Amino acid sequence: IEPHACFRYSRGRCVALHGALLRVACVEGLMAKWILIIDKDLRTRVGIARVFAQRGFIVVEAPTVTEGYECVRQRDLTCVFLAVDSPEGDGIALLNILMRTRPELPVVAITNQVIGPPAEAARALGARCFLQRPISCAAVEDLLDEITPASLPGAVPGP
Repeated sequence: IEPHACFRYSRGRCVALHGALLRVACVEGLMAKWILIIDKDLRTRVGIARVFAQRGFIVVEAPTVTEGYECVRQRDLTCVFLAVDSPEGDGIALLNILMRTRPELPVVAITNQVIGPPAEAARALGARCFLQRPISCAAVEDLLDEITPASLPGAVPGP
């Protein structure tokens, strides 16, 4: 398995990103930890993906909630990073579904502001943590350290 595997979820399947091997995404029963990042902003997705991929996670990026939801249905995910502040409200709708159907799945809410209606709704629905844009690698590292012990056993320690 390539150690820095990143994929984009598109049209019902994983498409290789960042030079990753596509066959990795097709292996069923893979023991690696899968992380899903749902955000329309490419820089946000890549920034989060870089930190997790360097730790040995397989990262799937989805630019839309619809594509992200399909990935959630098909993969045994370790954690989901979800933009909750879209004007359409579809991030909050997906968070609501996740909390009802997979309450054990840690969800990290991504937002422009950690106060205000989207953040409050995400907090009320059970988002585990928050990341505020613009997202720095340091903030992701801090969050990784916070959620790794209990939620993500087997993670590779940082450099």
